[in-house]
Amino acid sequence: MNNLPSPPSVKLKRLFILSNPRSGSSLLRIMLNRHAQVIVPPESGFAQWLYKEFATWQQEDCFRDRLILFLKKLGETRKFETWDLPLDRVKLQIEKDQPANYGDLIACVYQAYSPTKKNAILVDKNNYYVHHLDTLARLWPDAGFIHLIRDGRDVACSYLELKKLKSNSPYKPNLTSSLQDISTEWQENNLAIHSFVKNRVHVQVSFEDLVLMPRKTLEELVAFMGVPIDADMFNFFKQERKEFSEPKQTLDWKRKTLEPLDVDRIGRYIEVLTAEQRAVFEKNASLALKQFNYE
Repeated sequence: MNNLPSPPSVKLKRLFILSNPRSGSSLLRIMLNRHAQVIVPPESGFAQWLYKEFATWQQEDCFRDRLILFLKKLGETRKFETWDLPLDRVKLQIEKDQPANYGDLIACVYQAYSPTKKNAILVDKNNYYVHHLDTLARLWPDAGFIHLIRDGRDVACSYLELKKLKSNSPYKPNLTSSLQDISTEWQENNLAIHSFVKNRVHVQVSFEDLVLMPRKTLEELVAFMGVPIDADMFNFFKQERKEFSEPKQTLDWKRKTLEPLDVDRIGRYIEVLTAEQRAVFEKNASLALKQFNYE
């Protein structure tokens, strides 16, 4: 784990996992969601999508028609169905907590996802947030950030693998198979995240450390978050309850989350990519490879 700042003086209430696609963010999400004091639902960007319409939320809205409208819009957002969360449960949570602003309104949705976890840290994992970083800062100025970084050449292998995957899911990512484009995207996304978080409360975690040194990496991460280690985090692959599972709608390209950690996922580009492909990536993404010590 790199760039680990001193733990924040005030316990973090909300965190965002920021990463380039295929960097292990689903693995980290499921690990953290096993923690008794942490809630990390599946990805769905409704927090950003609904902001414009409900930014002026007030406490009185909890008992007005605006609540019904919010629930309707929430239920229509992309991937929310994968949460398998009844809107009636969200409604009860909102009426109970009576949020007085938009940020707290969204927190109610997350709390409703795991109602047995009281006073939990809420963590949001959505890769597309890399294009909406300023919005996150505006909405949640006190949030913390986890920058998850993975060797871009291994990321490229995953992109190419995913391109060949057959799936009927409407949520299958439409990722490029061009090494030129993959390397550009990986570099631009990670440098943008790095620039955004450097003056904010954040921690940088590498996928490689998470796989090769899971206990040390998770111990440092939860210490940053202000909670103790939870041994159940290492049972991430069991997924014996829906709350701990990757949704079936997105599982086709995340099946590695059903298995114990696999060290063979590290450095696989050496065998998978051709010398020409590696050269293209390393030339095009040289700045980020150097920045994140992947030279």
